[in-house]
Amino acid sequence: MDGSAIKELQIADQITKANSALSDRFTSNQPRVVALHKDFGIENLEKFEPHRSRFRGKFATAEPDAFASYAQNKSANYAGCFISAQNMSAQLIFNLGTNEQPGHCDDTARLSLEMTAPYKALLSIADKRLSQKEVAEFIEDWRQLMSASSEEDMDGNKTAIPLAKAIHAIRKITIEQKATTESESRNFGATNSSMDSIDVKSQDMPPAYLHFTCEPYRGLAERAFNIRLSVITDRQPALTLRIVRHETEQEEMAKEFEAIINKKLGEIEPAIKTFIGDFAA
Repeated sequence: MDGSAIKELQIADQITKANSALSDRFTSNQPRVVALHKDFGIENLEKFEPHRSRFRGKFATAEPDAFASYAQNKSANYAGCFISAQNMSAQLIFNLGTNEQPGHCDDTARLSLEMTAPYKALLSIADKRLSQKEVAEFIEDWRQLMSASSEEDMDGNKTAIPLAKAIHAIRKITIEQKATTESESRNFGATNSSMDSIDVKSQDMPPAYLHFTCEPYRGLAERAFNIRLSVITDRQPALTLRIVRHETEQEEMAKEFEAIINKKLGEIEPAIKTFIGDFAA
């Protein structure tokens, strides 16, 4: 028997021992570490089998009802859901497992709420320097969702302004700039002073507020956003639209999203535990 034949026999014996060692690790509580020869590789034979060894997959949707329906059809004994309110998303892991029996965390469902077209349009123009034409056209494009009002009076009430009148007032804004010089001469001195005044002029007073009512994300309730309209006094008039208390509105939307997920997953038996935050296996 030559040297190459002896080497092949040795390798065959080592493969048998390696297979046995791997099998022992998977059927015992010993640390799942085994020494293998540098020329050995491990091949997963699952792809050649008629069925998978276990179920795993990634489901993604923008519909809360579809998310809950998919969860309903799965075993939730070792599941956990992680809610990212900031991103309006929820990750449900069905094989999360326990501390004693941790799962592979590769059988998941993900819900990412879809931002609606009106809310996207609102965010696209908020806090930007806009021309009169851009603001007027924005109101015209979304007039079915909008209303306008004046500045608050002493009692905190606003007066409604018809949209057609508001649009006309915005298109007709002009900037009037005046320079005034005063001079005073006295026996023992003189005083000179100058003052510039800038006024916004329009045939009709532009609205102080715009009110934009829409469903911000698919699955959330309709919400009214108050928008403060400000005029930038420059040679060419410019306007800005600022969403009033936008951070508070975002917090309230996040709480609404959390409540929806908790309610839908709480109706499943057994109820799926939820956690606020992101999770990475």
